[in-house]
Amino acid sequence: MLVVFVLLIGTIQAQINVYQVNSTTKPSEKYGIFYMLPRTVLKVDVVVKTTDNVKGPLSDLAEKYVGIKDAIKFDFTNYEIEDVHVLPVPEPDPEQVYFVEMVAKSGKNTGAVSLRFNEAGFLCSTFEAEKDKNVAEIREQIVFAEERKSDASELYQFQAFGNIKAKIDTIIRKVTVDTAIIQKYIFRARTTEKTDEELASEILGKIQALRDSKYKLLTGFQEIPYEPATIQYMHQQLEKQENEYLAMFCGKSVTSYLRYSFYYTPGWETDNGEISMFRFSKNSGISPVLSNSGEIVKLRIEVNGFSKVTGDFIPLETKNDQPKGFFYRIPEMAKVIISLENDELFNKPIIVNQLGIVKNLDADQLKVEFVPETGGLKSVKIN
Repeated sequence: MLVVFVLLIGTIQAQINVYQVNSTTKPSEKYGIFYMLPRTVLKVDVVVKTTDNVKGPLSDLAEKYVGIKDAIKFDFTNYEIEDVHVLPVPEPDPEQVYFVEMVAKSGKNTGAVSLRFNEAGFLCSTFEAEKDKNVAEIREQIVFAEERKSDASELYQFQAFGNIKAKIDTIIRKVTVDTAIIQKYIFRARTTEKTDEELASEILGKIQALRDSKYKLLTGFQEIPYEPATIQYMHQQLEKQENEYLAMFCGKSVTSYLRYSFYYTPGWETDNGEISMFRFSKNSGISPVLSNSGEIVKLRIEVNGFSKVTGDFIPLETKNDQPKGFFYRIPEMAKVIISLENDELFNKPIIVNQLGIVKNLDADQLKVEFVPETGGLKSVKIN
């Protein structure tokens, strides 16, 4: 996110020459300053919904005791792409750097030139505005579902039950006293583990008791005039307890969200072409393109060609066969499409600066205000 504010570069009594700076540009012997045109970086935000499924301790008995046929039989995780959003982020274009050369003027027509820049080095205007107007901060609100992380204690926690039962052994001893035989009973208690069948029967009894309580609550069996809110609260607590018992048979599922960010800088070589961003699988989630897991998620840019038409119509301003004046960009609107196989995850038009055409204006005759985020024209004043 680019935070923009205006920096005022003082008043200069000068004639202006502007040159593009590249590997073939001869260094200037005059003093001056640099400015840059912006290019667009596409920030792709992907929200993945993860669902962790954990089997219950008694999942093998779910169909027999509670009639649930689709109980979770083993632990596994599902992944699903919940949301995809593309945010254009401006940054300085290293191929569009310009040097503003200041040449001292002489005579009565000496004028004042004020160049206004933002913190990223983008030119805002070639004159001093009456009032400094802060360029609005780039804002893009991305709405996601509630984000929360899986809590392991919550995920694996099931209703606690005593798995130990007491068993009483009866020992009979025969004792001979004179000619009589007496039987002596000795009772010895010991503990053993409950079988799954015994534990399932115990839980089933508790579930039935809870259902009976809900039925009595809703039919007014207690003959007590509870407030509606009180009845609703008690019913919710009974439902919650019943679901905890049923989870022992059918298992639990816990949902969380993961957020990924990818950055891509389009160029002319990607015009109307596709690039591979990452792979996605419902079983393993997001992985690099070079992996073998999942299908490839692709990004495609479709350019409408507006800037090329206007660029061919308006030639560059030249002086002594050299371009002159301030350079600006005619931004290009392109449709950005992100797809997974035959499904489109994102499809919206976005301004992509570097796909546009660069032109120039006479710096001596015009006062120009630029849009810092695109390098395009915002307003033009004739001297």
